[in-house]
Amino acid sequence: MERAGVAVAEAVCERFSARRTLVLAGPGNNGGDAYVAARHLKTAGFDVRLEALGPPQTDDAKAAAASVKDLDSFKAAFGNIGKNDCGGCHEQYRVKKS
Repeated sequence: MERAGVAVAEAVCERFSARRTLVLAGPGNNGGDAYVAARHLKTAGFDVRLEALGPPQTDDAKAAAASVKDLDSFKAAFGNIGKNDCGGCHEQYRVKKS
């Protein structure tokens, strides 16, 4: 789980500069990966907001959630995020209709 979360954080850091980032964590092991990724992104200078879609259900996910020491620091209010706040990065990943 730690390796998967680190890999996600590294992939994000390779593609984007530090910015406001929302990480959604589900209740299973993939959600555990999200907790790890959020922790590493915050360490890398990202302004991370972490939201759980439900409480962690698996032992591994619970351990990953517990590794986020100061969970309240991930809950900083972003305010309204407009489509231009990311510098247009969303356009790169938009699905084109044929």
